[in-house]
Amino acid sequence: KTWDCDFFKTDPEFKKAAMNHQYAAGGGGMAKLGDDWQSDKTASGAKNETAPQIAPFYWGIKDVQFEKRPGWNMAMLQR
Repeated sequence: KTWDCDFFKTDPEFKKAAMNHQYAAGGGGMAKLGDDWQSDKTASGAKNETAPQIAPFYWGIKDVQFEKRPGWNMAMLQR
């Protein structure tokens, strides 16, 4: 099994797992791994011009142990 981006984007279970938008100006939203999140160009709101100007997404599999996120379940950790 290849655990690459294509696997996670197309796997019936993992593609429903939510990521949250970090450091987004005005607060971040959620996106699912199977969504078209890679074309999202939400501004980070960084004042420093050398800082990243596009807000990144965070997809943390171990976070499901501590908080509820849409699409995640404990069985995914077993895989």
